[in-house]
Amino acid sequence: MLNEMTSQADKELLEQLYSYHLALISNSGLTEDSFKSTQKSARDNFEELMASARPWTGRSIDERLGPERDQIKEDWEYFFGWDMDDPVEVSAYVKEKEKMAKEYAEEEARKASGEDDEQARMKAIQERVRQRRVRTYRSSAK
Repeated sequence: MLNEMTSQADKELLEQLYSYHLALISNSGLTEDSFKSTQKSARDNFEELMASARPWTGRSIDERLGPERDQIKEDWEYFFGWDMDDPVEVSAYVKEKEKMAKEYAEEEARKASGEDDEQARMKAIQERVRQRRVRTYRSSAK
C-alpha cells in the first residue's frame, strides 16, 4: 500500500511539473533556446507521466520499441538472409532495387511506345479506308 501511495504522489508531482512546463511554453517572453529546452523538458515530463500512468508500456521509446525493433531485425535476417545493419549488404540491396525500378520504367516506356505505334497504325488504316471511300464516291458520281 505504501508503494501505491508513493507512485500516486510521484504521478501528482509529475502532473504539476508538466503543468508548470506548459505554462512556461505558453509564455511569449521565452527566447528560442529556452523555449526549446522547456519544450523538451515538458515532453520528457509527459513521457514520465505516461509511463507512471501505464507502466506496462515502458518508460522510454527504446524500452517500448526495443522488442519490436529486435523482432523486425530477426525477421529481416530470416527472410532476406543478411543483417539489415550491414552497410555493404544494404548498399547492394538498394542498387538492386534501383536497377529493378529502372528496368520497370523502361519496360513501361516500351509498352507505351508500342501502344502509340498501334494507335498510329490504326489511324493510317482509317485514313486509307477514308481515301478509298472518297475515290469510290467520286468515281460513282461521274
